[in-house]
Amino acid sequence: MSREIKNPVVLIHGFSDIPGLSGSWTAVEEVLREVAGVPKADILTLQIPPLGTLAKRTDSAISAITAKFPGKTVHLIAHSMGGLNARDIAARSGTGELKFKVLTVTTFGTPHYGIKALETSAFVDALVKILGVAAPALIDMKPAEVTQFSERARVNPDVKYFTWAGDCTVGTFLFAAVWPFTIRHGATDCVINVSSAKWDPKYCTYLGVIKGADHFTILSKKTMQYTVPHLHAAENGGKADVVEIENTLASALGTRLKGDVHTLMAPGKALRGLFK
Repeated sequence: MSREIKNPVVLIHGFSDIPGLSGSWTAVEEVLREVAGVPKADILTLQIPPLGTLAKRTDSAISAITAKFPGKTVHLIAHSMGGLNARDIAARSGTGELKFKVLTVTTFGTPHYGIKALETSAFVDALVKILGVAAPALIDMKPAEVTQFSERARVNPDVKYFTWAGDCTVGTFLFAAVWPFTIRHGATDCVINVSSAKWDPKYCTYLGVIKGADHFTILSKKTMQYTVPHLHAAENGGKADVVEIENTLASALGTRLKGDVHTLMAPGKALRGLFK
């Protein structure tokens, strides 16, 4: 098998202390190995403080990447809040602060403009019920906080940025309690609005929106397969065309169904949290 992606890949999870509910990297890792030819040794799936502050999570990620890939140039692929951590790390690339470099940042369902619903106490209560605990991370994802973060974490002109968003027209089982709050602000993956996940086209290449995808099912074989050509092109100094992803009614319903199945197969801790 030819290796489509030559640089190491780092996977950065979002916020959650519930195993299996912070976004599954299984499908992503499979595509990286079997489609892109990346050996397992060149894939680092981070385990950083899931509910910690943005700064604490970034520091933990930098330490782990430095230990695994010193002197290397890496791709950062991130889910949810992990995308803000990826941007934070990328901003420092090439400044002498890091012992590695960042070539690309790809985000899935990341609140680049914050989560407007976090300004509603009822939404926070519903989200805490799912997580099972109040988290400092939630504060760092409020719009005002993310605006301040964006002023500090510069967009690095030497890094290529790519974004994905999910659009769930009806809340999936896990997110049934929070979907009504986020849908008020427009299309949403139940937690992150599409308008926040897309980011500004001046900074990134928007790869698409996945109809029917909730905040977890946006991580899939399909989205990763459509991402690989862009990482490959970045390694060769080029730019791949954005291919419109299939968004038929059947595919949307299938993605929605996967969201409910994912929840039902998740650890009991998650389901118990819904009914506390």
